[in-house]
Amino acid sequence: MDDSNRMRDQPALTTTPGDSWIVIGGITAALLVGMFALLGTVQPVIAWGSAAAVLLVYAAMVVVRTRGTSGRRRLRTLAALYGAMVALSLIAVLVLVGTAWTGVGA
Repeated sequence: MDDSNRMRDQPALTTTPGDSWIVIGGITAALLVGMFALLGTVQPVIAWGSAAAVLLVYAAMVVVRTRGTSGRRRLRTLAALYGAMVALSLIAVLVLVGTAWTGVGA
């Protein structure tokens, strides 16, 4: 039996062309931009800046997928960019909630 569960042996990080990262990244980016549009009433500068940053990271994912190197390096870069997009959004939401809670932006 040669079925490894190690992260580095997963097909999404070793053999695919990267289309799945683009699809899931696009869905995530659309949801995040929608969320930041709704949160724009709390602190518009932070919300719209975060939405723009999400779109820039997704654009970087598309560039890496279409123009980047092939193989594991491209897939790891796509995974890292996806993680950065989610982490950036989490931090932005925490900042938005913090400003709403303390009333800094009011």
